[in-house]
Formats: sequence, C-alpha cells, structure tokens
Amino acid sequence: MIDWRSIQQRLPYPRELHSIKMAWYHSLNPKWQRGRWTVEETNTLHRLVQQVGINDWQHVSTLLGTRSPRQCLEKYRHQIAFTQKGRFTPKETAELLAAVNTYGAKDFLHIQQVMSSTRTPRQLSKYYRYALDPAFDRSTWTMEEKRDVYRLTLKFNRDMLKVREHMNSKRRISDMWNHFNVYERTKATACVDAGDQRGKIPQSIKKETNHDTETEQGIKTLPETVK
Repeated sequence: MIDWRSIQQRLPYPRELHSIKMAWYHSLNPKWQRGRWTVEETNTLHRLVQQVGINDWQHVSTLLGTRSPRQCLEKYRHQIAFTQKGRFTPKETAELLAAVNTYGAKDFLHIQQVMSSTRTPRQLSKYYRYALDPAFDRSTWTMEEKRDVYRLTLKFNRDMLKVREHMNSKRRISDMWNHFNVYERTKATACVDAGDQRGKIPQSIKKETNHDTETEQGIKTLPETVK
C-alpha cells in the first residue's frame, strides 16, 4: 500500500495528491515500458483499438499490458489514427465555423468529435485561429502599416503589445513581428547598398586618374635628350 500522504509531505514542492498519483501512474511506474514502441506493441494496440474503440484507454492499456493509458492514447492519436492533411475543404470550413459558433473556440477535441473529423484537434485549432478567427485582421498590409510598426516598435522598446494598442490594430502579434523583422532587414540591406555606392570611384574620375598615371609613366620613359 503506497502512503501517498507521506510522499506528498516529503516532496520539495507542494503538490496535490491527485497530481502525485497521476505522475507515478503515467510516468514513473516501472510497470510501463518506455522509449520506442516495438512493432508487436504497435500492431497489438491497433488491433485492440479496433476491438475496444477509442473511449476506454484504461481497458486498452490493461489488455496491452506494457503501456499506460496515456501512452496508448498518444501513440494512437499521433502515429496510428488516420489524419487528413492538405487544404481544408469549403465543407470542412463551414462545419468548423458552425461548431465554434456553438461550442466556442477552446475545446477542439470536442469540436473534432462533433464534426466526426479526420483532422486532429491541433489542426482544427490552428486553422481556425490563423485563417478564420474574426478577431484578427488578415488583410494585405499597407506600406504605411509596415512603417508604423517599425517606427513604433523602436519607440516602445520592442513592446509589440503597446504597438498594437497604439495603432488600434487587430493584427496578430506574430504577424507584426514578422513584418517588423522583414522591414528591418530591408532597411539594413538598403544602407549597405548605399554605403557601397558612396565608396565607389566614379568612372570619369577613374579614367582621369589612369590617364594621369599613364602620362607620368610616359614622361619617365622619355629619352634623356627630350627632357
């Protein structure tokens, strides 16, 4: 019998009993194998999921015998289950928008189940947040916007939240940083190019210099009687 209360008291940092038990059961228990799954384990997991389904990972784990319920779930979800890739279809987009409108934009696992989607919750979440979320402006950037982001980022000591607030912008912070960095590199390149141009000797001056040099050399080669 494990004395969880005693373990809790001896830990260097306060932890809830539930968290301690879960850490032991899913991560530390020597009963479970760790590292790469064997081919036999993977094939057995696939067969068990077909028999038991994807709603009772405790039972799947018990039948498998070598991996915890969490290990089984993550192995199946990320490496075995069919995951659709590529562009979202108009039908998928409409269903996703409808689901978010009904259930909110927090639990994309639930949204995936409601949609019966072959996309992962992460795919659905990223697509909604970066392509559909009306809270953000995804229109084409104007040159004035790019200049303002660059100027204000320097003014506010690279505090992009202040920049967005000052601009009253609905752009994503990540997009603002991307455009700032591109604008900064463009300015740096322009300065280098301008410096190169300033450092070059005009062709007319080059020709005059070469002519004078050739003349001086020619004088030096004149016979003594001519001098």
